[in-house]
Amino acid sequence: MWSKVWLFQLVVVVMATLSHCENIRVENYELSESNANSCEVIIAASRFDGDCCSMNTTQANGCVLNIVNGRCKISGQYWTLDWTSTYSAGGAKCPPSEYPEFASAAYVTEAPATADEGSGAFEVVGTAALSVLAIGLVSLVM
Repeated sequence: MWSKVWLFQLVVVVMATLSHCENIRVENYELSESNANSCEVIIAASRFDGDCCSMNTTQANGCVLNIVNGRCKISGQYWTLDWTSTYSAGGAKCPPSEYPEFASAAYVTEAPATADEGSGAFEVVGTAALSVLAIGLVSLVM
């Protein structure tokens, strides 16, 4: 039988992990991610930070993100990631982008107010759901 202390510690770790989920990567190669939405739609609904978020339109009018020898952090509806590429072989630099304001220099942009309100509501509901789950697990053991 599990001890109550061990189960409580497990619940706390799971809650902390789930409440702060973010796609974080640090790799020594080029990083790439594609999305079916257009770059304009993604930019309008996201907050950006970093020095290399090279975005280009795909043939299907989606968006591809490329990161080389730099960092890109995006928080939004379509991408939530914090990726760093340390790839610098041959003097590699951030690739050309249709949106150079996100590719070449450090910057921070703010997402629209409606996107912030939606994510805040999600965080409250997500936290409440995790709390109910934790109480349920603890009551099962008692």
